[in-house]
Amino acid sequence: MQNDFHQYVVENLDSSVQLTPELSTQIWKEKVIAAMSNQIAKLTATLAESERRRVAEQESMSETVQQIKEQVMNLARRPTTSAPDDTDDESDEDDYVDL
Repeated sequence: MQNDFHQYVVENLDSSVQLTPELSTQIWKEKVIAAMSNQIAKLTATLAESERRRVAEQESMSETVQQIKEQVMNLARRPTTSAPDDTDDESDEDDYVDL
């Protein structure tokens, strides 16, 4: 990274400005701060997108739960029908289903 820094200074520093240790340190700090700021911006955007997806998923699940509740309530409101009378004279074994 040090070579990148020197290349940056050579390309961007006005030739009339003398590169002192203080100026070199200041330029280095500014470059590091800019890189860190860029990284923070990317992380913040990623976090915001993740939160947006989480909220959308939560809303979708809530809608699904609500639909299921409505279906259950509709089933509960339906009148029940009783089973037909067992009129055959055969044994009761055929009245049960093996699971």
